[in-house]
Amino acid sequence: MKKSKVSLAWQTVFAFIPFVNLWAAYRIQKLRKFLLIFLPLNFALNFGVAIFIPSPYSIPIAAAILIPVEIYYMRKWSRQWNEKWI
Repeated sequence: MKKSKVSLAWQTVFAFIPFVNLWAAYRIQKLRKFLLIFLPLNFALNFGVAIFIPSPYSIPIAAAILIPVEIYYMRKWSRQWNEKWI
């Protein structure tokens, strides 16, 4: 994999898109950490919210919590990645 700076704007957009967010994490060599954080968090949110709210309605609520957290970490890690290449 070619090591170079990544676009912070594109990394943010990719954080929104399922499965593309995995590729974005791979680009900055944080795929393992991304999976270790967000797979358990995703399951916990989906099942935790589903306890209180019926299933079809719980998915958008869980996504509304999870996506901003993904964006925060993707931007943070992308900035750290870009600082290595200054």
